[in-house]
Order: sequence, then structure tokens, then C-alpha cells
Amino acid sequence: MARLERKLEETTEYLHTVVREHQSALEQLQTTNEEALSSNEELQSVNEELQTAKEEIQSANEELATLNQELQDRNLKLGQTNDDLLNLLSSVNIPVVMVGRDLRVRRFTPAADKLFRLGPADVGRPLFDVGHGGGSFVFRTMVPATQQGFYPDTISTDLHTGSMNAGMKDILTTMSKLLNLGMPLADVIKANTVRAAEVIKRPDLGHLSAGAEADVAILTLRKGTFGFIDSEGSKMTGAQKLECEVTIKAGQVVWDLNGRSRPMWTETTK
Repeated sequence: MARLERKLEETTEYLHTVVREHQSALEQLQTTNEEALSSNEELQSVNEELQTAKEEIQSANEELATLNQELQDRNLKLGQTNDDLLNLLSSVNIPVVMVGRDLRVRRFTPAADKLFRLGPADVGRPLFDVGHGGGSFVFRTMVPATQQGFYPDTISTDLHTGSMNAGMKDILTTMSKLLNLGMPLADVIKANTVRAAEVIKRPDLGHLSAGAEADVAILTLRKGTFGFIDSEGSKMTGAQKLECEVTIKAGQVVWDLNGRSRPMWTETTK
């Protein structure tokens, strides 16, 4: 009898354990089910977002296709207009140089090519020269222009008796005017040497590279108070002035203001 009671107790305890494990398993299954439901809702939400994104991408693609077609049509019209313009420029026997707002060469006629010696490499090149002669240089125009940083690409003069005896004087006076108007000294020199040589298609000039012609100008930058006159007879004062000390042409001294290339008289003998 005692043995049966122990067996019954063991069986009862076993059943209680099984019930507890079953209850725990049910709770885990319920938790898993809830997590699965939550994941399903998240997946459904992601799917809806993907569907929305797909529709937006499809709409963007349609807009891009429309825009692309408009651009193709516009490019076709621009190409036709460009061809018409090229045909017009080719048939016009008048020197015409077309420049942009920045005064860079955009197009030119064959007649301009012959007159100004322009070529395909000149497209995009700036085109602003100070050709200071008896006219074409007035401070009331140059001062506002240079105050906005608009400086010439090249500096040149129209030298004749009328200009050399009036406001222009010479090339150094013209360079000094630009210098006092704010143009950097290095740019002033460059505009009168290498840039000028590039414009006239003379790459052999305007520099001191090995093998180049020994053409040299030795300048002094004087400081003080100087007066400069424009083509209308108006005056501007400046604190700098370029002066040529020595000019060497093909290796030979052809101008020597202060005898810098000459020996002292005490060192010479007849």
C-alpha cells in the first residue's frame, strides 16, 4: 500500500511538472506568435513604403523621360541654329568677332580670321587691348572699369606725333597709367610682353627662355607724385612711374639712360 502511495505521488509530481512545462511552452508560443505578428506588420509597412517608393521612382522616371525629350528637342533646335549661324558667318565677307559678356572670343568670320590672324585656339581667349593713341583712353571710362577689376589683356599704343606730344607720350607712360589704376605690376609687364606676343602669334617673343632673342628692357619703378594725361586732356595723379634704364636689342645695348652699361671716365683711356 505504501508503495502505491509513493508511486502515486511521483506520478502526480511528474504530471505537475509536465503541466508547468506545457504552460511555459504555451507562453513561449504566444510570445513567438506576437513577435511574428509584429514582424508581419513591420514587413507589411516596409512593403507599403517600398510600393510608395516604387511609384515615386516611376513618376520621377516619367518626368526625367519628359525632360530628356525636351532637352533633345532643344539641343536639336540649338544645333540647327548653330549651323545656321555658322553658315551665315562663313558667307559674310566682313570682319566680325563675337565675344561674350567677359569679352572672350566666341566666334569670328573668315574675314576676321585673316585680318586679326585668329584661329580655333583663340576661341575662349580674352580680347581687350588698350590701344592708347591720340584718342581711345579717357580716365572717366578707365577708372570705373578698373575699379571693377576690368583690366586689359594687352597694352599697346598708337605712336605718332599727335599722341607722343599729347597725353599718351609712350608705352611706359601708358603702362604706368594702368599701374596707378590698380593693375598689378606683374600683369602690366605680362600684358606688354608675353601676352602681346601670343596675340600676334609670335611665341618666339616676349620671354627670356633659353634660345630666345636677347631683347631686354630694364625698368625702374619710380616712387613719388606724377601726373598723367588722358586723350581728352584730363589729368590723374599717381605715385608710381615706370622708367626705362637700359634697352637691349638682339644682345646689343641700344638705350642707356644713366650709363649703366658704360665704364666710368676714370677707367677709360684713349
